[in-house]
Amino acid sequence: MFVTFSDHNSMDKALIQKCNLLNSRNCEIRTALDGQFLIQCKMVQKILAVVEEVVFKGMAVLVMEETSVL
Repeated sequence: MFVTFSDHNSMDKALIQKCNLLNSRNCEIRTALDGQFLIQCKMVQKILAVVEEVVFKGMAVLVMEETSVL
C-alpha cells in the first residue's frame, strides 16, 4: 500500500514511528524509491559486474603469465 503525504512534516512523523496502525493493520513505514532511480541502480550493478569480471580475468591472466615465467 502506498500513502502520499501532502506535506513533509507529516511524512517525517510517520517515518519516525517505523510501525503505524492503518485501517486496523500494523504497517511498516518506509520511503518508496523512484522507479527511474531503481532502473539506474540496476544499470550500475550490471556495469560493475562487467568491470569486476574484466578485472578478475585480467588478474588471472597476469598470475598465469607470472607463474609460467618461473
